Amino acid sequence: IYLSDYMLHAKLVMSENEIGLGSCNINKKAFRQLDEANCFVKNDAAAFAESVRKDVEKTVAAGTLADGKLSYSRALALAESVLM
Repeated sequence: IYLSDYMLHAKLVMSENEIGLGSCNINKKAFRQLDEANCFVKNDAAAFAESVRKDVEKTVAAGTLADGKLSYSRALALAESVLM
């Protein structure tokens, strides 16, 4: 099985205390209506947390700064919420 054969929708949220990995959007609909999953672990000296921090640092170092302006369409967001 190759990940490139499948659509991967994932997110990473890190704070000083926790690391959250998964597909869940941070909104009421995701938590109440959709089948999504997240895993939360302590952001400590454990091997998993250390591995995630190193991967994030590596990814950020290899990335480029976005120079375009981000836009948000309230109408599109409303339409999406009605359709979902």
